[in-house]
Amino acid sequence: MSFFDRIFRPKTAVTKNKLIIEPAGTFNTYGGDAYANDIYREAVDAIARNAGKLKGSHVINYYGQDRTDGDGKLNRLLQIRPNPYMSAYDFLYKVITHLFLYNNSFAFLERDERGNLKGIYPITANGINILCD
Repeated sequence: MSFFDRIFRPKTAVTKNKLIIEPAGTFNTYGGDAYANDIYREAVDAIARNAGKLKGSHVINYYGQDRTDGDGKLNRLLQIRPNPYMSAYDFLYKVITHLFLYNNSFAFLERDERGNLKGIYPITANGINILCD
């Protein structure tokens, strides 16, 4: 073997066996709880965060006339504080999250003696019965 053959000889292929100890990607069956899926949970969270930024308002629209602002107390409930325990963002976030998780969203309307709206509370419903008169 010449000097150049020793320097420029082709390299032999080196094979190494590598033991892969990683869990294989598997598909799981649907267990009935959509919120257990992390991708669905992130999507619901993103939608609810952006929907929570909305500002609700009560307007009166008569046919053929311009819009006029409705009840100021109702606008305050919708935009700032729907109940003593939540901000408007928290309320909308919870209502939208329930809508996407359970395909329904319920709220309790608290009224005073004269029938004026005092507060709006989101409700988590375990069971629903429809009563018709």
